[in-house]
Amino acid sequence: MPALARQAPFVGRESELALLLARLAEVRAGTGVAALISGEPGIGKTRLLGELAAHARAAGALVLLGHAYDGEGGLPYGPFVEALRSLLRSSPSDDLRGSLGSGGVAAAIALLVPELYDRFPDLVSGRLDSPELDRNRLFDAIVDLLFAAAHAATGGLLLVLEDLHWADAASLALLQHLGRRLAEAPLLLTATHRNVAPPLQDPLQAVLAELARQQPVDRLQLQPLQ
Repeated sequence: MPALARQAPFVGRESELALLLARLAEVRAGTGVAALISGEPGIGKTRLLGELAAHARAAGALVLLGHAYDGEGGLPYGPFVEALRSLLRSSPSDDLRGSLGSGGVAAAIALLVPELYDRFPDLVSGRLDSPELDRNRLFDAIVDLLFAAAHAATGGLLLVLEDLHWADAASLALLQHLGRRLAEAPLLLTATHRNVAPPLQDPLQAVLAELARQQPVDRLQLQPLQ
C-alpha cells in the first residue's frame, strides 16, 4: 500500500495547506468537514495530503488512507476496505471491539474485512437479507465504526481517499452516505481525483456535487507551480 508521508522540503502549496490545517482545527473542535483536491496527474495532490497527514498525526489525529486503483475491475468498496484494514492494524483489540459495538455491526463489517474474524473468532458470520437492506446496514456499520474511531482519537480522524476517478460505484455510494452524516463526528474527509474532462453523466461528479449540497465543501484545484 503506498504510504502517505511527509517528504522534505514542502514548497509551493502553502495556501492550500493553510486552508486544510484550518479545517483540521475545526475537526478538533468537533465539526466534521470535507475537502476535495483535484488536479492533473503528478501535480502534487498526494504530496499535499502527506504534509497534512504529518500535521494531523502530530496533533493527535488518527490518519486512515484508502486508494482506488486502475485495472482492478472496480474492487467493491476498495478505498474504504483499505482504510478499515489500516484501522484494524492500528487499534488494540479491546478498543476495536468497543468501537464495533453490537455483534451485528461487527458481522456486517466483517463481510468486507474478513480479518476481523482472526481478531475476534467469536463473531457470528454476517447474514445477507435483501440486497438493499444489507447495503444500508453495511453503510451505517462502516460509518459508525469510523465515527467511533474519530471520537476516540485526541485530534479526531483524517480520512484520505485517493484517486476517486477510479472508484467503483459501491465506493461512491458509501462516500455519499458518509457525506450525509459527516457533521456527526470530528472527521476531516479528504479525497483526490484527477482534473480531467468527465462524461456528462460521470458518476463521480454527481456524487461530489451531492456531497457539496449536503454541507460546505472546500474544492481545491491544484495548478502547476510557477
